[in-house]
This record gives sequence, C-alpha cells and structure tokens, in this order.
Amino acid sequence: MKKLLSILGATSLVVSAPLSVVACKKKVNPNIGDEFDYSQLINDFVQEVTVIIETQIQAAFYDYRWMSDEQISLYDLSIQEIIENREDFNNPQSDFYKKIEKLIIQVIPIQKINDEIAVLIAENINYNPILIDKRSPLKDGIVIDSFKLEIKNEKNISLTTEFLSSVWFKNKQGENDFNNVKSKTTITVFEEEELVDWAKKLEENYLEMINVISANDFVFRSDKGNLENTAQAIPDNSQIINDIKSKISSMEFGTKYISDRLKLNVNQDCIIDASRFSNGSFGDHQQSPSRNYEILMKAYKGSEKDEQKILKEIKKKGSLPIENFFIDPVIDKYYLEMILATNLNPNEISENINQYNLTSNYLKNKILSKIVKSQNSKFEINLKNDNNTIALFGTEVSGVEFELEGENYQLIDQTIVLKQITTKKNTFELFSDFVEDAYHWEKEFVSMNSDPDDATFNLIMPKSWNKLEIIGKQLSYPEYCDELLQANEKANLWLENFDLTPKITKRVVETSDSKWVEPPFMYINKEGYLFIYDKPISGQGLETNILRVFFYSSGKKTSKTNYNWGYHIHKTSSRSPEQTENLDEFFTNRISLMKFKNF
Repeated sequence: MKKLLSILGATSLVVSAPLSVVACKKKVNPNIGDEFDYSQLINDFVQEVTVIIETQIQAAFYDYRWMSDEQISLYDLSIQEIIENREDFNNPQSDFYKKIEKLIIQVIPIQKINDEIAVLIAENINYNPILIDKRSPLKDGIVIDSFKLEIKNEKNISLTTEFLSSVWFKNKQGENDFNNVKSKTTITVFEEEELVDWAKKLEENYLEMINVISANDFVFRSDKGNLENTAQAIPDNSQIINDIKSKISSMEFGTKYISDRLKLNVNQDCIIDASRFSNGSFGDHQQSPSRNYEILMKAYKGSEKDEQKILKEIKKKGSLPIENFFIDPVIDKYYLEMILATNLNPNEISENINQYNLTSNYLKNKILSKIVKSQNSKFEINLKNDNNTIALFGTEVSGVEFELEGENYQLIDQTIVLKQITTKKNTFELFSDFVEDAYHWEKEFVSMNSDPDDATFNLIMPKSWNKLEIIGKQLSYPEYCDELLQANEKANLWLENFDLTPKITKRVVETSDSKWVEPPFMYINKEGYLFIYDKPISGQGLETNILRVFFYSSGKKTSKTNYNWGYHIHKTSSRSPEQTENLDEFFTNRISLMKFKNF
C-alpha cells in the first residue's frame, strides 16, 4: 500500500529461412565483445523490413487474388494463352515470361515499401550502426525469383509468384552484407465469373473467422516457461490443431473447407511473455537478510525444519519486488495499473507475471502488432479476461483450402495469436509454485554437505568434459554453461514442471534498461574450484555473478522474473582480485563457492 500511495502522489507473414540464420547464436570467441547483441540488432532490422515488404505486397495483390478470364483479358491475357505457354514460366528469356514479369512487377508498391522503411529507420536510431547509408536498404529492389503454375480442370489456373529482395546492412566487421528475403503471392483465374464470386466469398468467410469471430479465442493451457520449447511444440500440438480445424468446419459453407494440410509455424520474433522486470532476491528484501541466508544454508544442508520455514516464506509472497530503476509511473500506464491491481487483489496477481506486463510487451513488439493490424484483426488483450494469460505466440496458419468443382484452392496464409493460459488458479499461485520448484533445483544443484562451516557448492562435472582439456585454462563460459547447469540429473527433475531456465549471470545496467547476461570467462584450478568472471587474465568480476532460475527462457537475454537469493557465487574467495598475467598464479590457492565433486 505504501508503494501505491507513493505512486499516486507522484495478410500472411512468411518468415524466410535466412532470418533464422541471422538470429542464431554463434560460438563465442573470448576475444570478441557481445556478438549476439549485434546479430540480434541485424535480425530485428531485417525482420522489420521483411514485415513491411510482406504486408505491402499482400495488400497490393489482394484484389488480384481471384480473377476471371474476362478480367485478365484487359491485360491482353487469357487462360488458354497461359496454359499454352506453361513451359515459358521456367524460361526467363522467353517473351511470354517477360510479359508476365512486367505485369506483376507493376503491382509491387516499391515506393510505399521504401517510404515505410524510411519511417522505420527515422524512428529507430539504434539501427544507425548497421545502416550502409540513409537510403533504402533494398539496394537491388524487389525482383521475381520464380513462378509456379497449377492448372485446374484444364480451364482454371493458379499462378504463384515468389519475390526476392536483398536487405543490405553493415555487419559486425563494418563490411557491407545482405540477407535475402523471400515473399510470395498467388493469383487464381477462373473461366467462369460465378466461381470467382464463390472463391471471394469463401476466403472472406475464412478471414472473418480468423481475424474477427475467433481472433481472441485461440488458446492452449500450459505452465511451461521455456518459450522456445513451447514454440517448437506448437506445430504438433493436436489440441491446438483440432481446435482450429473445428472452428473452420463450423463456419458457414464449412463442408467446402479442407484443413487436412493445415500447418502451424511460430514466428520466433512474435513471442511475448508476461514479465517486464528483473526482481530482487529473497535474501535482500527480508527484514534480516543475513538471518534468512543462514536459514537457507541450513535448509540446503538438509534441515527439514528450516526448509519448511524457507518454503513458507517464499511461497506466501506470490511475487518479489521488481527492480523498476527506469519506470516513470506517471507515464507508464501499465506499470501503474499493475500496482493498483496487485494491491486490490494481493493473492491473485503476481507483480512478476501478469496481464499488464503482457500488454506492455505486446505493444512494444512492432512485428506482431503490425501483422495484426495489416490483417484487420480484432485481437486484443483484455486486462480482465486475460488475467491468466502468460504468453502470446504469433503463429502462421497455412495450408487451408476450399473445394470448387472437384479441385482444391489454397486460402491466403494468416497469422493468429495463440494465448498460453496457466493451468493454475491465478498468476499468484503460478509464481508461488515456480519458486518452490526453483528452490528444490538449486538445493540439488549446489549439493551442500552437512558441515555447518562449509559453504561450498558441490557441483557435478558434465560427463562430456575432459579434465585434461579444460583444467588450468581460460575458457569461454557461454560455450560450457548449458552442460554445466544440466549436469545434475536429479536437480533437473525440478526444472521439468515449468521448463525452467537456470543461469549464472551478471548485471549490465544501461541507460534505459537493466539486463542479466552471461559472464564471458571461466577457469577451473587444480583443486577443482570453478571461477566465472568478466575480465580476461585478471579475473576481475568474481564478485558480481549470481545463480538464478528464470521462469521464462527470455530471461537469458534481458531482465525477467527469476528465483535468486542475491548471494555472489564467489563471495568466499580468499584473496581479492589483482592484476596478473599468470592465470595459474592468480587462481592457485584461491577458492570459490563452486567446486566439482570427487575432483
């Protein structure tokens, strides 16, 4: 309540394969800075440009999707001529190919595309380091990459055109580079005008179901926090697929629709969670942090009495104080509404996972919001009804067809927004159960012995590691971290329920945000002690790393909800860091909280 009073006082999208290549995290070179962030900037830029190209092309060609033989005669074409010259669609040098190419190119709204890209660049100064110049990144324009002709009943045709454009940018080395982006559109021509009317009616009917009638009804229930794993599972989720098929079959003229080839594909840049901020620790925000840390250590060492004390304390909160360093409650509408709601409903809404965070994150995701707008979708987040929605997945639906005169015709691909709804009573309960599982994972992972004077974390070394290859060497921590944190199979059982993500991280506070990132280096000395740090050779940064368990896998990249006690994993180091060029000298006789078992 004190916090409250103080505040009151103050068209389809096709994601082409090259995009996923740009976004991949490469092996980290210890002598290179934050390579992933730079790659992410390029991916974001290319993806935003791709959406502009896609939405503009789909809008420009929409009125040409279903045409009659009489209509194309206005362009000096006929179905018969197209069928007779079918082989020329594979011969770019033929006169007929050039004729079709010229007609198609004229429809591409290249000026609108470049104008919209110019606005994107002007409004996002973060893209300046990767821009070659102030002109359009589409240096080569947009060209036709290929045609695909389908002949239906020897009297109707469907022509699919695939477009190719190169998005140019400066790579990390400052060199001019590009990423190819592909998009496509299909024009179907019927001999009979009546079939054109039928096709338009059936597609309009489908679009109304997707974007209006059911826009907010695509849901699935899950408590999993690993967004990438959930996204990967969605295309094979029978409950989601059957729900969409049921909605299609229940439409007007439902028997004419065919969904046997329906496919789902989650756009990795359209995944949104319900966490906005990092949170404090369970240790630092208690009345007596040192006392609670002492109780925690006893619990980790096997005291059932102290474990019950700890679990009771952490579960009753339903959330942890968020670290809102850069939040202006007067300007940030959803932060203020969240504080009001959590005060009015203290045992129902978690500050760390809620619909207010979800809404704010959705509005900041320009990719998904632009797609939704381009489709005239009525999707929205209802702050009352979506109180248990914990993630959104922008998902392309393709392969839906309709039947006319014994032939199948494909409907335009559409993006739906899948809502992930928790199976728990509310997000307060979800957070409470999450921190309990995170507690048990950390307890098993650190495997402390019963000696009250020994604060060592006894880690299991991954089976794939060769001691001779890693001991006494400065290593790239990001290359080894996943294997390290997953080496304890007994501990891993506690990650499964919520598909949690453990990490050892350090904080980076920027001018407008705070995020947790992986330290770049690690070293194992001859006694088996593990050191994870920031600076090469010197070992600086030993005091800044904290063991955390994130609910959302997105916590790997930025500030998100996590379980932690605020203790630094090297706090018992026997000597303070000092400059040295000799790694063995620096780490010899130095101890860390982390040591490998049976070393």
